[in-house]
Amino acid sequence: MDTLDDVIAYFYLHSKCRVCLSTIRISNLIYLSDWKSYLTYRESITGIPWTYGDNGPESDEIFEAILTFRNNNPFCVIDPAVMRTVDESKICKYFLSDKVEKILEHIRDYTNKRFNYGDLSGLVNATYPMLSRPRGVILDMANIVEEYIEFAKRREHTTGKKHWLVRQEEERALAKRSVYL
Repeated sequence: MDTLDDVIAYFYLHSKCRVCLSTIRISNLIYLSDWKSYLTYRESITGIPWTYGDNGPESDEIFEAILTFRNNNPFCVIDPAVMRTVDESKICKYFLSDKVEKILEHIRDYTNKRFNYGDLSGLVNATYPMLSRPRGVILDMANIVEEYIEFAKRREHTTGKKHWLVRQEEERALAKRSVYL
């Protein structure tokens, strides 16, 4: 599992506006990345337990990690124009697996192009875990993904269109069967 510090560093180093990265915005980006990872690979990027709080998905571990990261890496959080004058060895680095970096890149690109703070919160609150659970509960993402797949299959029967997640599940099942043949 990739470390939370590496994920935070990725978003700081690849954000188009580092000074715009509030604690809640980074938390939302990490939540979206975790949700995308569960949908794609059935595993978490961070291993963080999420709770549906008043401001959407919350985790004490995330908030503490972001504050610690900011204190330990002051050159990561400043404007890129100022960073040109900073010694390269003082700039934070990250080490991520290819599949995790691909997910983070997808979330970064999707949210950088389209979303200000309000739009990002709206996107986060429109994800299936937020829509399907009451506030205050711990989000068991592994079970929620399985529930979401069943929801997508039921939706397919009513609309006649296959959800991308259902197609992905069928491809996985076919790949497993072909290994045994």
